[in-house]
Amino acid sequence: MRVSRLFILIVPEGYIGRIAIIYNQQKGVKTEYTKDGRRILRIPACGILKTQFTALYGIVSSDAEEDYFKFCYSDNPTLGSSADTITFLKDYSKVDSLPQNGIFIFNRGLGGFGVGNVDYKDVEEFFVDTLKNREKYRSFNFDQVDLDRCN
Repeated sequence: MRVSRLFILIVPEGYIGRIAIIYNQQKGVKTEYTKDGRRILRIPACGILKTQFTALYGIVSSDAEEDYFKFCYSDNPTLGSSADTITFLKDYSKVDSLPQNGIFIFNRGLGGFGVGNVDYKDVEEFFVDTLKNREKYRSFNFDQVDLDRCN
């Protein structure tokens, strides 16, 4: 399956930390789309979104991943003017030339985790922070406290 220009992720203003999208949740947030068919994922203040959307797997059909992902702080009618957009860091070879105090989305991961008797098999994860803080994050390191604060 080829995918392109498929989702807009709206982050709470000023949010710093982990973003996790847990897909295929029967009691999750209902699906929402833009007029041009992009998925809209509104991340709650806790950073973990449980959604009814199914996870998308496949090949991003553009060399520019920003055509697939759009991250923004605003959910105004334009769904993120360039001033509201958060840059998705995908090329780590140029990280030293970027502003170390600038806010970026980084370390995208797809996977799953288990807590207690519950397995979450379709999870997408990102981190939002400055480049100087990017080393402090550990992927898929969830516990029950994380999930409880997001109910």
